[in-house]
Amino acid sequence: MDKGTLGKITSGTGTFGKGALGISFLLSLMLFSFANIHALGKYYIDEPFTPGIEKEAFFTVRNTIGEKLEDVTVKVYFYDLGLIYGSNTFDISKRDSTSAMMNIQLPRSVPEGVYLAKVSASNDNFRDTQHVWVSVY
Repeated sequence: MDKGTLGKITSGTGTFGKGALGISFLLSLMLFSFANIHALGKYYIDEPFTPGIEKEAFFTVRNTIGEKLEDVTVKVYFYDLGLIYGSNTFDISKRDSTSAMMNIQLPRSVPEGVYLAKVSASNDNFRDTQHVWVSVY
């Protein structure tokens, strides 16, 4: 490496030197552009699921920051099944919490087993995720 390339970052869109777009600026932009707050609290999923039978799931979502969270949704993604279920959107006042509920009905064609699912509470500015194992009998 020659002396002229030290201190530069190369990306697919060009080369950035030590000027206005330095490393610290890029890192702070990545860290603060999308908040990672711990919003998911306790949850209850009425399992085991039976294919074709509707079950309920309840989730507590907390707002631990000092500003109102708007248009929050809770979603459950079943990886192996390719299924996504979601709640209605809701707002959470600053330093408050609320409950979200959704109905989940797996298709009759889902085979029995244990499936990994991702529970995610999010809006345009934050996302909190937990993984759970869900039984289908």
